[in-house]
Amino acid sequence: IADSLEGVDRQLLYPAVRSVLENEDSVARGSLGRIYGRLTDRDLAELLPAIIKAIPKLAPSNEMFADGIRLAGLDLLSRKHIAEGMPLCVELVEPERWGMGDRFDKCLACLRRYGGNARGLVPALQKLREAVGNKDGRGEAVAKLISDIQADTNPPKLQTAAEFVREKRGSHQ
Repeated sequence: IADSLEGVDRQLLYPAVRSVLENEDSVARGSLGRIYGRLTDRDLAELLPAIIKAIPKLAPSNEMFADGIRLAGLDLLSRKHIAEGMPLCVELVEPERWGMGDRFDKCLACLRRYGGNARGLVPALQKLREAVGNKDGRGEAVAKLISDIQADTNPPKLQTAAEFVREKRGSHQ
């Protein structure tokens, strides 16, 4: 499945993906990041709850590799404009945890995709701005994101995970 999901039995794929997303080793979990872009909307309708559940939960083993699958999940949610991804974008920055550099940039990029839909997160973003300070321009990056969110008058259509699942379960895309 690393190269293609064509011909893969979905009755086997879905439970396997769910199981790997619950694995305690972040390297094992991270191996799934490559397939997220190959999943159809129908596949996502089946797997979205497990993908969302795996984002905030840090794998206890091999922490150094834990962010890959979490950020891949955020990327997926933000591209589909799934509402549950917005607060996770702020939560996953985790400024007090090791290795914030990549997480910071990717989390802000994902949140940016939600545009004005993220207005409710401005207070959390202001706290994040204080927490990250101005090292490496991070404070300015958060301030710019806040400004862009507040200025957006035409945000993308947002949907909840439940709405996405209901809509796509009947589709064969």
